[in-house]
Order: sequence, then C-alpha cells, then structure tokens
Amino acid sequence: MEQKPFRTFEEQIAILKSRNLSFVNEDAAVDILSTYSYYEIINGYKEVGIARGENYRDGVTFEQLFNLFLMDKKIRSAIAIAINEIEAHLRTALSYTVAKHYSADQNEYLKRRYYEKGNTKKRQSQRTQLLNKCNKILNDSSQPYKHYREHHGNIPPWILVKGMTFGNLITFYKLQMPSIKTEVISLMTKIPEELVTDDLKDMMVNILYFLLAHRNNSAHVSRAYNFKTEKSKIRYTKAFHDRMKISKMEYDNGNGQNGLSTLAFALSWFQTHNSPVASFSFAVTQAIDEYLKLYPSDKGFIEKEIEGPFYIFV
Repeated sequence: MEQKPFRTFEEQIAILKSRNLSFVNEDAAVDILSTYSYYEIINGYKEVGIARGENYRDGVTFEQLFNLFLMDKKIRSAIAIAINEIEAHLRTALSYTVAKHYSADQNEYLKRRYYEKGNTKKRQSQRTQLLNKCNKILNDSSQPYKHYREHHGNIPPWILVKGMTFGNLITFYKLQMPSIKTEVISLMTKIPEELVTDDLKDMMVNILYFLLAHRNNSAHVSRAYNFKTEKSKIRYTKAFHDRMKISKMEYDNGNGQNGLSTLAFALSWFQTHNSPVASFSFAVTQAIDEYLKLYPSDKGFIEKEIEGPFYIFV
C-alpha cells in the first residue's frame, strides 16, 4: 500500500500547478493551505474544475476551489443553525407533552407500557435501549442531573431530554404512543390535531432522521452543499411532495429525495419561534449567489450538485 508522503505548502502548490491548476496569489494560497489544509480544499472541492483524471480545465484557479469551499462552509453553518432550532423545539414539545399526559415523576413517565417496542437490534428492542439510556441520564454525575437527583429526588422530562443526543431524542419521539406523537406534531407544525394522520406521523419520523443525517454530516465538517443520504432520504409522501410540486413519477426519477431544496422543504414543516427555513434559505441563497457572482459559468454545476434551483422561503 502506497503511503502519501509529506509535502510542504510550496510543494503542494507545485503539484497543483503541474495538474494545470492556476494561482492568482501563491502567497495567499500558502496562508490558506496552512489554515484549512490541502485535503479539505483540493480533495473536497476539485470536482468543479477537473477535466479528466487529476488534471484541471484551462483557466480553473485555486481561488475558485477555495471560494467553493467557503460557500460550502456558509451552507454548513446555516444547516447547523436551522437544525439546532428544530432540535430545541422537539426537546421542548416532547418533554412538555410527556409531562402533561403522564406526569413529571420519572417513576411514572418512564414506565415501559408508555412506549412502543420499536425494532430489535442485538437482541434488544429500541425501547429497552432507550430506557437504558434514560437510566444512565438519571444517574449521571454531571449537572443539572446531579442537582435534581440530590435536591428534588426526581429528574423531570424537560431535564432528562437535555442529556439526549438528537438521535436519542428522535427515538424517544418515535417510540411514543400515537396520541403523544399527534400532539407533538401539532405543537411543532401548528397543524390541528384532528388533521394529523398516520401518514403525517410516519413522515415526521422520516424528516427527523433526514435532518439528523444532515446535522451529523455538518458536524463532521464534510461537504454539505451536495450531501446525500441513501439510508435517511425523504421517502415519497403525498403531503410532502405535493408541497414540493413533485409527482410520484418525478420522485421515482430521483427528485425530492435529497438535496438542499428537499432539506429546505423538510424545514418548512416546522413553525418555531424563529422560522428556521426562512433564515436557512436566505443564508444558502446568499452563499450561492456570492459564489456565482465570481464564477457565473459554474451555475449549471452548482444546480446539478444541489439538485435543482434554490429559492428563498418567506
């Protein structure tokens, strides 16, 4: 197995120049490579300028790749901010509804009978895994769990959920009884409870896992503008795809499954105090527009990578 040898910043630039990549300012390029690394910029964003193999098209510059990197960095930040809003809303709506229906007493609201079994993995149901996780949080030595345990003798659900990851939180929602899910959806979307169907409940679980995939991808500082998830892609749901104006046939051809537009429509279902889809779509549109002002000929490439034109939600 061939190992990659160490290269100085100047040697990295020489290699790129040998592959037909131009530089507007080599001194500035050294500063950039010393901050963000060769791998992050070149390996992450070279597709915009590659002609064949490792060689670049005539006229493609290092600065072009770096500006695509900066565009993606802004999009990644917008994704994280928007999904953090949804996560906070889910924590509040779910803990509020659980306490309202079952009590704030941990010995009551964590009874097994209140939760669906879920899938089985490694001979343990999701319910067992979830309750084990909850028990660990109840006995956590950090704050605020220790304070509530020692001074109140109880950890209410709105404190318990603070110890859950977004993935734990989605499982906590997924395993709730149908009536709890209905109320949580209504709180988060402003859809009247009587209009919350089983299809909407399934769609919400799908959306939450789709958001989780994007959040995890962004947390690992991976490419965000063209991120795709096969495992957690948006499944065809009439309500969701009617909103996108995408037919079942168009969906089967790959539309409305992934991409930034699909992410924006997923966010559009939530009615939080601060509209996450409005701020997200504005930030993404601004980032793309700033890049295309510098490199207008890349419009086709960008639209293909993000799976279609992107619009601001208001």
